[in-house]
Amino acid sequence: MSKLKSFFNQFGKNEPETENDNAVDSGNDKNAPTDDNKQPENTEERKNSTGNKAHIYNLIIVDESGSMSHLREATLSGINETINTIRSAQEEFAETQEHRLTLVTFDSGANRPDVRTMIDNQPIAEVREFSDYMPHGWTPLYDAMGQSLTNGRTGECVS
Repeated sequence: MSKLKSFFNQFGKNEPETENDNAVDSGNDKNAPTDDNKQPENTEERKNSTGNKAHIYNLIIVDESGSMSHLREATLSGINETINTIRSAQEEFAETQEHRLTLVTFDSGANRPDVRTMIDNQPIAEVREFSDYMPHGWTPLYDAMGQSLTNGRTGECVS
């Protein structure tokens, strides 16, 4: 099976049509599973063979600096639209996927930490409409990205 087809199958989607649909897979992929350790080809097979759902971790990082104050309502709308999209994906793939959400905001110059975890790895079904967004301060973007990605990998919360 081609790597591309394997990629799409793991998400339960059909492979996109390409000009080269009839290409022959040489079967020389050193990383391909052997018959002894064959991996299920799609999420449904993976769930049924292991009894576990695929865990999907969604991370939203939001600029809450003063330059965003004139975009507060649009930003809140966008955040909540994204949450609803994730919620819809959870509902559509409830049998095979578990979606979780972490939402981090950042600014500086206020009497609070520059980077704050507002929603910490919650199942999407437990996440309510987000409204705790008050832009002010400066923009420590790289700090927010670095801390969020590092803490996501280690499982620690950004205070």
